[in-house]
Amino acid sequence: MEACATAHYWARELTKLGHKVRLMPAKDVKAYVKRNKNDAADAEAICEAVRRPTMRFVRIKSAEQQGQLMQHPHARSADCDSGPAVDQRVAGASGRTRHRGRKGR
Repeated sequence: MEACATAHYWARELTKLGHKVRLMPAKDVKAYVKRNKNDAADAEAICEAVRRPTMRFVRIKSAEQQGQLMQHPHARSADCDSGPAVDQRVAGASGRTRHRGRKGR
């Protein structure tokens, strides 16, 4: 699975059921997405990425570790892109930022 907050939760739950779970950094999987971002394309990219011998895996965080990260006010600021190509307006209720494309080129 791609590593995200929800993936750590599900990894803990699936491990309790006896499954072997490995989490991959999302930035490493992104390179294998061939077309538009949707669930099917993400699943295909994960399958492609996991076969690579150089793929790195993320250790599953405990609930306590995740709680500590969420309390830190700047935990996600290093991942945010605040360059000129990012439109800081919020896209609806999803909370995602929109990226502006360049026209005329």
